Amino acid sequence: MAKSPPVLPKPTVGPPSSAREGPSLSPLKVVYYRRMKRQRVYTVTAAWYNPEKRRPPAGAELVVLRLLMAGAQVVPSEQLLDPAKPDARAVFYVTPLARGWLHHECLEVLQGGRKVQEMPLSAKVTTQRMTWTLLILTFLVPWLLYNYVQNSPLANTKPGKTPGEILAIHVTDFLPDTPAFIQDNLSEAHEKVVNFRNDLVSSAYNFLWNTSQSHPLVHYAAAVFLLLTIISWFFHRDRRKRRYGKPVPLVAGTPSQSGGADKYGFA
Repeated sequence: MAKSPPVLPKPTVGPPSSAREGPSLSPLKVVYYRRMKRQRVYTVTAAWYNPEKRRPPAGAELVVLRLLMAGAQVVPSEQLLDPAKPDARAVFYVTPLARGWLHHECLEVLQGGRKVQEMPLSAKVTTQRMTWTLLILTFLVPWLLYNYVQNSPLANTKPGKTPGEILAIHVTDFLPDTPAFIQDNLSEAHEKVVNFRNDLVSSAYNFLWNTSQSHPLVHYAAAVFLLLTIISWFFHRDRRKRRYGKPVPLVAGTPSQSGGADKYGFA
């Protein structure tokens, strides 16, 4: 008879419980920037998360925190954290050097020269170039619509013709004629080019011109680009995030238990 698969416990959401199973230290709370800008200095702070103010096990030694972020400069690379000091903090200074998602971002927790825990992090380096581009278009596009569509210089220049038809004539005069071998061998392509000049350009410009006469098209364009600018700024701004780890286990045979000294010189 086939055995049913075991029921796995549901993962907890939010800060971890401070209850410990066996000798362990309090969990770590890491505050870092999930979204950053290149060539700027950001701080990553790691501290004990101990809301119940429990004391660490007797003889608990200092732990070593090592921050890894490929694509960024981290200073210092390692920090010591004293379990006996609940307000102790380890501060790292991160300077992104590359754009996009950074690789292998994690905070390693070492004790007695051995890694006992690893907290994965995720960080992305962005820019506000799109935001600046949209901000320029917020002023440029309404200006073009006001001067060259709503108050079109082509209007009333030729009686009996719409601004779109006049624009199509100017486009036809400005662009060179279709080569003869295309007209003879690719007549369909030639007709599409002519239709694009005469129909599509004319109808599109006439639509914009007619719309601007009956609706505030300039104001609509300014509002849309301003909204896009705000959205772009929001999704490319610096963003901080908190991450909680699990209780840090005490490694058997650490200096507190064996009486020796680790590689950092703590007896």
